[in-house]
Amino acid sequence: MTILSSAPRQSELIPILCAVFNFGFCPKELDKLFRLAEGEALLLLRDLHSVLKIQSSEDEISSHHASFVDFLKHPDRSGTFCIDILNNQIPLARSLLQFYAGPFQRNEIRLLSRLISFIVSLPPSGAVAELFPLIASVNPDHIFDPKEYQSRYNDFECIVPWLKKNPSAPADVIQLWEDYAFIFSIDNIRYGESTPSIKHNVSPSPELLCILVSLRLLGHRLLALPTKLDLTWDRSQNCSV
Repeated sequence: MTILSSAPRQSELIPILCAVFNFGFCPKELDKLFRLAEGEALLLLRDLHSVLKIQSSEDEISSHHASFVDFLKHPDRSGTFCIDILNNQIPLARSLLQFYAGPFQRNEIRLLSRLISFIVSLPPSGAVAELFPLIASVNPDHIFDPKEYQSRYNDFECIVPWLKKNPSAPADVIQLWEDYAFIFSIDNIRYGESTPSIKHNVSPSPELLCILVSLRLLGHRLLALPTKLDLTWDRSQNCSV
């Protein structure tokens, strides 16, 4: 505890420790996730070399001893540095959701599924209400990332019920993620992988016709349509399918 309490910039250090031991990151990724200057994460962690194993900016950070991780998970021992208390988990979720609200780049960090699992592990309460607008703001290009697309189904199964369990969750946020689930199921029904669980009324439009032709006749996958048809992930187009 002495090492942590004597470390500078503790308000910035705490979310970094939470990120490292909840997700596993290298310093370079931490710079991106927390919008730090290049090399800043390494600078923040430099006084913890006796407890953290940091080989380079591109190697995942780990603990020298499992006892240090146990210490960080025990609120009575680690106090404000505890990585498993809501006061630290929510700021971490907020930072990561803000990252996923940004532009999609194919070489970016991919952990959206793990982030969703992390979020739904948080107990329904008023404290998580600040996350709802951020959950709604996740860039759909990340959701339909071809590299992770096949693992998305469990995301929808988890997050929609979790939102519904939170009395303060806005109806439009719930509807948005139900729409994403419907989009996913429509794209996969061609292969017998899933069937739509949510019904939508069809509003015929030229955009919808292009989407149906691309999906059914040309065999394009839904995640490729924004590029193929010069469309955005607009709910009025995609969710009317």
